Amino acid sequence: MDGVNKKRPAETSLLPPEQEVESEEKVLEHVVKNLNYFRSKYQIGAQKDLAEILEISPSQLTKILKKEQMPPLYPLLVNITKRFHYSIDEFLFTDIRTAEIFQTGDEEDLPAASYMKFQGAYQVYYFNTSSFREKERRFHGNSLKSGVLYMEKDCRGSGHKIYGILDLSKDSADRYIRDAVRNGRSPESSVLDKIKNATRMSRTYFGGLDLSSKHIYMDLRSDGVKDAIHMIFHRPESNSGRYIGGLGTMISVSRGAGAAPSVQYVAIVKDSLDVSEEELASYLLMRGPGIVDEESVGELAAFVEKLYSPGAAEFLAALSGEQKKAIVKSNFNMILRETLERNLSRDLKVSLEDDEEFYHYIKRTISGMRAERK
Repeated sequence: MDGVNKKRPAETSLLPPEQEVESEEKVLEHVVKNLNYFRSKYQIGAQKDLAEILEISPSQLTKILKKEQMPPLYPLLVNITKRFHYSIDEFLFTDIRTAEIFQTGDEEDLPAASYMKFQGAYQVYYFNTSSFREKERRFHGNSLKSGVLYMEKDCRGSGHKIYGILDLSKDSADRYIRDAVRNGRSPESSVLDKIKNATRMSRTYFGGLDLSSKHIYMDLRSDGVKDAIHMIFHRPESNSGRYIGGLGTMISVSRGAGAAPSVQYVAIVKDSLDVSEEELASYLLMRGPGIVDEESVGELAAFVEKLYSPGAAEFLAALSGEQKKAIVKSNFNMILRETLERNLSRDLKVSLEDDEEFYHYIKRTISGMRAERK
């Protein structure tokens, strides 16, 4: 036995058994499909906008889409998980669009828009309804209130959270976000830290963001003051990777002894605007006409003067006093009805044209501010 060579036992390995790994060509195919799917699903317009989200150069993204380069772990793959909320395995080894269609059973059920463009800090403008009286007043800037909203992905679910602090002066709200949003001296998330660390005396709110095919819905609640706010905005159809703001409506409870439910205009802007409170108040009211329509009333006054003048036309002079009175009354009622209907409809809705006008006002103002800083 001593001279017999003993067979050595096979060495055992702690490594798991090998699995088949997809080829580089197949991985690149998934990468290209998934990146193009993200652009469509999240409505990211230009290729450079996608590159900015992934924190890579446009030229590097072009090479990846041409299958000339594998995506780098950092920052691209890290941002896939951080910004799009898919795992690296899903991104590299699956066709995400096909998988989601299979899960839902219908391509129409897939998310139609990106919440990403709404993330970050916004300044909000509205009126203090306890001091705001009516649109006929000459000045409304002293009734303007402001606040700050911060929107982020809900890590525990599929929705988005909103944190906010309201009932601020414009100057106070400016200070909340000026450094983070405009100057970039601190991350936008610092705004969220300020909101969360606000004193209990502050009007802090929390809630959620939801989208339909045409609208943006924001619901906010405050346990501290037992208040609730519901805001609705038009959802922009542009392919821009960022929502810079818009004009909408807000349902809330008026402060003061009355504590009455109220409906009013509200605006959110992705910056603090260097304009006066009065200018913002004017745009927030959409520079709506007064209840009295001066042009129509002036025309009516001129007609009445002609109707009763000694040199009136023959057919007017032939009218009796009662007939003239009926004509004046009919014209006055028509002017009053049309003016009231026009004003009431503006009070109850924000048209696409109104929102578009406010959007261009924001763009002009921000562009002017940037030009001045240069």
